[in-house]
Amino acid sequence: MEKTVDEEMNNKRVEVSIFCLTYNHRKYISKALEGMLNQKTDFLYEILIHDDASTDGTQEIIRQYEEKYPNIIRAVYERENKFGKSNYSKDIFLPMMKGRYVAYCEGDDYWCDDNKLQMQYDVLKKCDSLAMCVHKVQRRSEDDTMELGIIPSRKMGDGNDLVLSRQEYAKLLYRGGYPFHTTSYFVKKEVIEKYLSFNRVGLDGDDLILRHVLLFGDVYYINKTMSVYRIGSSSSVTKKLASSSLEKQFRNLINRCEDDMRFDDLSNNEYHSLIINYCCDSLLTKVDEMGAEQVMAVLKKLMIRWNSNGLNHKNRVKIIGYTYVPDLMNVVLKCKRKVRSALLRLIKTVKKVNICT
Repeated sequence: MEKTVDEEMNNKRVEVSIFCLTYNHRKYISKALEGMLNQKTDFLYEILIHDDASTDGTQEIIRQYEEKYPNIIRAVYERENKFGKSNYSKDIFLPMMKGRYVAYCEGDDYWCDDNKLQMQYDVLKKCDSLAMCVHKVQRRSEDDTMELGIIPSRKMGDGNDLVLSRQEYAKLLYRGGYPFHTTSYFVKKEVIEKYLSFNRVGLDGDDLILRHVLLFGDVYYINKTMSVYRIGSSSSVTKKLASSSLEKQFRNLINRCEDDMRFDDLSNNEYHSLIINYCCDSLLTKVDEMGAEQVMAVLKKLMIRWNSNGLNHKNRVKIIGYTYVPDLMNVVLKCKRKVRSALLRLIKTVKKVNICT
């Protein structure tokens, strides 16, 4: 007797778990879920939703989808907002997760290619040395009417798909800051498990996920736009973090540098020079806001606990300058910024002239 399609599907295991975080995403959540549900795959996937106590009707919309697709969607509904108070990925998503790969899409973003999951799945399944697959992401206005650029903003390779070795990826990560957007992440389950055992409560974890990929393998980049990141959503995590006080932002940065110290140990100092200079650069950008004395005090504590070998010449000079002649350093850097700004205006003017001629 031949098996029915349902019986064959029931005998398959879930291959991919999609993590979706929502909070007051009533205007966007349907488009986000449709983008996930429209995926054309030859494997099973699940959608795991964590709603952080929405008050605008988001939960009601999710429940409608959960009732319609009970074999695909599972949701957790909070009664009290947990933002910054709990490690929800570790406490909620990890016990629910069935897939051997993980993808992400927050409730105010969406996937715009129905073959996205299948393409990324095929890439990772064929090559054991890969730990993550990412792709281009389009930045759009909150109302979805304007295109606002592409992530990554810089051209990758020769414009074709490419493999980034761990060292190439590490340089991109620690010199470029945030090269890929969350909606493009497709990673092995082991990466997420390791990251969740490392992450602390209250910290934004996207860039920590990117760092932990370094422990497991190379990265494959697909040169195709397959998802959309909305800019300016009032309930976005990025906007919440940006609206926090300068002191809180500075504290978060210190926590991130301390986590990078821990990651440096975890990776056996393989990327030590990149990490220490990245942290130093990040902290020094806060001199204007927090004052040289406060920033230098933090840097000195970090350098006492951390092996400062690998610190480049530029950062050594800056640390010495801000420690002994902070006023002079401020004057020098302000002049440097003015010169840079003038050069950029000159370049724009020259380009306009060339276009007109």
